[in-house]
Amino acid sequence: MSSKGFWFGFFMGGVAGFVAALLSAPESGREVREDIRARGIELKSRAGEVADEAQAKAQELQKKAAEAADEAQVKAKDLQKKAAEAAEDQLHKVEQVVTEGREQAEAVVTEVTEKAREEIEATKRKAADV
Repeated sequence: MSSKGFWFGFFMGGVAGFVAALLSAPESGREVREDIRARGIELKSRAGEVADEAQAKAQELQKKAAEAADEAQVKAKDLQKKAAEAAEDQLHKVEQVVTEGREQAEAVVTEVTEKAREEIEATKRKAADV
């Protein structure tokens, strides 16, 4: 049951109980009318208090919801920042591995080229000796 429905039922039950009590009480018409007026004022006051309480609770819940939304937004931005930093770090590592691989490949090519030149020179010398 919703809170609004509960308070409406509570209020209507109070009114019904009040009317039943007045009608069964052995008082004069003037006293009954005066009681009805006094109780009506009392019920109106209580209804206003209940409405004020409900409004205060609604405002409190709205404030808490706004705070939770702000907190979630901050956390989301933090996660986004961390993810971007992690991606940047991984990119840097990949670039470093590629650079190291290129340097190693260049060293191997240089070494193989030198060995090939040496072999060519050795072969030329052998061919010249023959």
